[in-house]
Amino acid sequence: MNQEFEDAAFTSEAAEIIGPVRTEDGFHVIKFVDKVVAKEANYEDAKDEIESILFGSKVQEEYYV
Repeated sequence: MNQEFEDAAFTSEAAEIIGPVRTEDGFHVIKFVDKVVAKEANYEDAKDEIESILFGSKVQEEYYV
């Protein structure tokens, strides 16, 4: 992430439109909808989702080559 973009995005408040922000990639308008607090990953909470992703990947690999 570009530093200019990161600075604009992470110093704003929810329900705010920021921009234009100029970066080396051009100009950006950022719509900040909501902030969700990060939480530590926990295997037990993600176990079912991980198994589903791996199963789907294996099915694709075996049957849709």
